[in-house]
Amino acid sequence: MDELVAVADLVTDVLAAAGIRSTFDSGPGSEGRAYLIIDDGDNGRGVYVTWTPAEGEPRASGGESVTANAVERLQRVLRAAGIDAEETDPDFYPYYLEILRVPGPGAGHAG
Repeated sequence: MDELVAVADLVTDVLAAAGIRSTFDSGPGSEGRAYLIIDDGDNGRGVYVTWTPAEGEPRASGGESVTANAVERLQRVLRAAGIDAEETDPDFYPYYLEILRVPGPGAGHAG
């Protein structure tokens, strides 16, 4: 679990450096931020990130989902920092990125 928390902290720091707020809480007040999930369950382990639209933010712009566009931006920011993040299965978890690898000593699979 400590490894997953370290990965999530790194993701949070990278996003903050790019001016993107993030949270581990999906409750009220978490809108307009990247939402991180640490999954340490029996069926899999990993760190995941998505976008929670701000209240009043349009759900679509020009036919494209605002969330999809935000997740693409998150992926670009993470990749620029050397973090390998890939989209999850859209049938089960649309607009989520799974953190696969992070840079640094002992870097490896995040899950």
